[in-house]
Amino acid sequence: MKIDRRVKRTRKLLRDALLELILEKGYQAVTVRDITDRANLGRATFYLHYPHGKDELLLVMMEETMQDIIQQLGQPVDENFMVDGTPPSLIAFEHAKENAAFYRAVVGADGLAGVMHGYRQSTTEQLRKQIEAMIPPGVEPVVPLDFIAHFLFGALNAVIVWWLENENAISAEEMALRFHQILTDGMRALMKSQDADCGDSGDEREQQHRD
Repeated sequence: MKIDRRVKRTRKLLRDALLELILEKGYQAVTVRDITDRANLGRATFYLHYPHGKDELLLVMMEETMQDIIQQLGQPVDENFMVDGTPPSLIAFEHAKENAAFYRAVVGADGLAGVMHGYRQSTTEQLRKQIEAMIPPGVEPVVPLDFIAHFLFGALNAVIVWWLENENAISAEEMALRFHQILTDGMRALMKSQDADCGDSGDEREQQHRD
């Protein structure tokens, strides 16, 4: 369903106001009144769009951000888990660079830890699907995919915050390549462990058969 332009404008005013206020005084100190005053809108308008308050506003912003990143991601197409020769995480680093204020407000020191639970759940579900696409048919990692997805979520967010705090001293491309190397080395190690386990089992069965 297409969203009315006035609705888009109102939501953008509220989101921009929240980001500014988080950066100024931290999320916990921000009230709905602060947001509506900064956006020059009424409280009734705010609750019309976000009936559950500022947590809902922030969560929607975070989910839409991740959806934007996921939509831009392609599927890994080779054994190096690349997409057209590019690490998939480059999308995340470029998105962080273009939306630095949002990332600093949400996952920086003054962001919100509580709302991160819902964001983490929806994001790791999407990451799990991406990881599944990286694994060759018939191969299972030695740890659950949910574990890998949560690890990847935490690692990527932590690295992005560090990168932004250091004012992009390293390019997005270099960051993505470094992150991708660590990720793919880990994935290969998990797959090799699985192969080794299978090989050991096969050797044991063959030895038992000879005995």
